[in-house]
Amino acid sequence: MRIYLRANTAVIELPELKDDVGSLVTTATVEATITLESGEAVPGVTNPILMTHQGSGRYEGQAPPIELDEDEKIIVKVRSEISGVVGTSKETMVLKDRGFSGGCWTPA
Repeated sequence: MRIYLRANTAVIELPELKDDVGSLVTTATVEATITLESGEAVPGVTNPILMTHQGSGRYEGQAPPIELDEDEKIIVKVRSEISGVVGTSKETMVLKDRGFSGGCWTPA
């Protein structure tokens, strides 16, 4: 999973969603939540963020611009469901300024 900036939008990407036998999943319901490390809501972010299939098992969702200080940590949780089977992933990420307008989130 990764988060990057595209224009003025934070894009959450799940590169490949696969089932238990390694086949790409293209029809799952996928959503993400972004919270502060404390569990509190990130200002301006409405959870959950719906992620849509973009092809080849890749899912994307968009969050509004996230105005936090550099080195601020967030928790990103992605939940997928298909035919009653649920999968989850959770990562701690940290904002790093990359010298352009905005920044990017990287795993902590």
